[in-house]
Amino acid sequence: MMMCRVIARAIGLGLPFMLAQADAAEIKLLASNALRSAIQEIAPQFETTSGHRIVIAFGSTGNLTASIDKGTPFDLAVVGADALDNLITRGLVVGPRRDFARSGIGISYREGAPKPEVGTTAALKATLLAAKSISFNPQGLSGNYMVSVIDRMGIAAQIMPKVIVPAVSASEDVAKGVAELGITQVGEIVSHAGKGAELAGPLPPDVQLDTVFAVAIAAKAREPGAATALMEFLGGSAVLPVLKAKGLEPG
Repeated sequence: MMMCRVIARAIGLGLPFMLAQADAAEIKLLASNALRSAIQEIAPQFETTSGHRIVIAFGSTGNLTASIDKGTPFDLAVVGADALDNLITRGLVVGPRRDFARSGIGISYREGAPKPEVGTTAALKATLLAAKSISFNPQGLSGNYMVSVIDRMGIAAQIMPKVIVPAVSASEDVAKGVAELGITQVGEIVSHAGKGAELAGPLPPDVQLDTVFAVAIAAKAREPGAATALMEFLGGSAVLPVLKAKGLEPG
């Protein structure tokens, strides 16, 4: 009789844990490279407080939206707001979106190299002309805009032949010595600090472009409840210090 009571008590004590495990979900998150360092720090906080697990696929907004178009399963996406609006219009994600963070475009350079001057448009122009190689993706959010900046500067003929399209990210190319300079979102460059690439600075204000990154749930989310919980967490005050530390502004 005593043994039965002990077993029953053990089962009772273990039941809440078993229920928590049963409620835990695996959330598939698609996130822009610009948010990598912030998301990598925020994700464990959410997992600890919620019991859910996040599986993250990072990429450029263009690559991630192309992946969504091909039918890649996901629960939540954090990408450029304009691209997300397009996905909402086409019924691939559920609106309304929630703005998460803003990031400007920056210039990265090889750690240990002389820091290039990019504080004014004239200085940026001279730096780009002097560089032997520059990594950015003309099809990405920041790269596409940068093509227009270079064209307005009147230096497209000199710059475009030495542009390297990154396999992963512009800052990774810089860190590995593939390119002398990289042009991408400031948040992405900050994530490479201490890993071979440094932030020379944001683009000058007169040519800067702030990109809003927003979040929305997949129309065919397999874990809509957990995805909603994560979206709420991303909009909470707990993430604000992380965004600031990673060179981002709250959305």
